[in-house]
Amino acid sequence: MIKIKSFFIISLFLFPFILNAQVIKSLNENLKFDESGNAELNVIVKSDKSYFKEILIPFNFKGDIKEIKSDNGLIAKNITIQGINYLYVTKKDSGSFKECNVQLKIEKYFDFSKEQIEDYGNYLIKYRFINTRFAKIDKYSVKIILPKKFNITSVDESIPKATEDSPKSPFVLGKEKDNYFVELLGDNVKLGENLFIKFRFKENNRSLLLGLLFGAVAIGYLIIFRDLRKPKAEK
Repeated sequence: MIKIKSFFIISLFLFPFILNAQVIKSLNENLKFDESGNAELNVIVKSDKSYFKEILIPFNFKGDIKEIKSDNGLIAKNITIQGINYLYVTKKDSGSFKECNVQLKIEKYFDFSKEQIEDYGNYLIKYRFINTRFAKIDKYSVKIILPKKFNITSVDESIPKATEDSPKSPFVLGKEKDNYFVELLGDNVKLGENLFIKFRFKENNRSLLLGLLFGAVAIGYLIIFRDLRKPKAEK
């Protein structure tokens, strides 16, 4: 009886969201941040069949939004509903649209002074996307592009998980011009589901210095080991 009541209460809470939920062809987030920690973000949403009069896009990035705009006669702003952040997009002339591109400038997205961990100069980034609005997102992606001087050293965790048996990896590592990036991918992301990426990165010159240091230690070890192996007559 208690389980039935709990299910009934949850259903009542989710019903307005499910009733108004839309199926989205694709949602792509493209974030690029600089050495000061400020970022530029593009969010692109496309519909397959239906037209939007207005749309609420889940917004999961940290930092302070300093500028937000869209194109093709669309208006975009950041709003909060029941403690959840969204990008609200509508058309100036009250018309309908099938695609929107929202551009944001975000200050203090990443704090280099606080995020460094004691692991050979690595920094750590975690990002979680939660689908709090759409009935389904056919194709989802988020690309996080690092500043020029930095390189990705490891991906510690992801949802979906990367497994040996999986036919394709849930994330992609690459380079765009002079900037390295990690891109998380998701298919058929249903309402309430989330995707997650956790990775480490550090300055390229630190990687080089660390490699040189390890190289020097290795050479020193070989020299010492060679001397220890010499016959006593040669000493």
